[in-house]
Amino acid sequence: MATLGTLSTLGTLQVVEVRGASPEALADGPRLRALGDEVIAALGLTTLGEPLWHAFPARDGAYGGHTGLWLLSESHLALHSFPEASSLTIDLHSCRGAAPFPWSEAVARALGACSVHVRIVDRDEVP
Repeated sequence: MATLGTLSTLGTLQVVEVRGASPEALADGPRLRALGDEVIAALGLTTLGEPLWHAFPARDGAYGGHTGLWLLSESHLALHSFPEASSLTIDLHSCRGAAPFPWSEAVARALGACSVHVRIVDRDEVP
């Protein structure tokens, strides 16, 4: 592949789908932020300021979800929780091709038992 400026790769996108997490855990903003911070530290990524965070209000007796976004010098990490569906989505894009993260173990530590499905897209191989 041709070098783009100083980049020799377009990087990777790690798409994580979490199902079966407790609504209480998915409504816990500090717990979700700690998970994001753990990912960034473990992969040696560099944050550009504090993450942007939005807590959605509880509605119709259901917990409110959260959206967190970390701007990274390597790209971004985004988390979106859906307590009403016991679901969490995580997207990590890194232009330096970050190594796969042990998502299942980290999510289990942060949220308890749940199903974790990970897809890794090599941006250099996308048509």
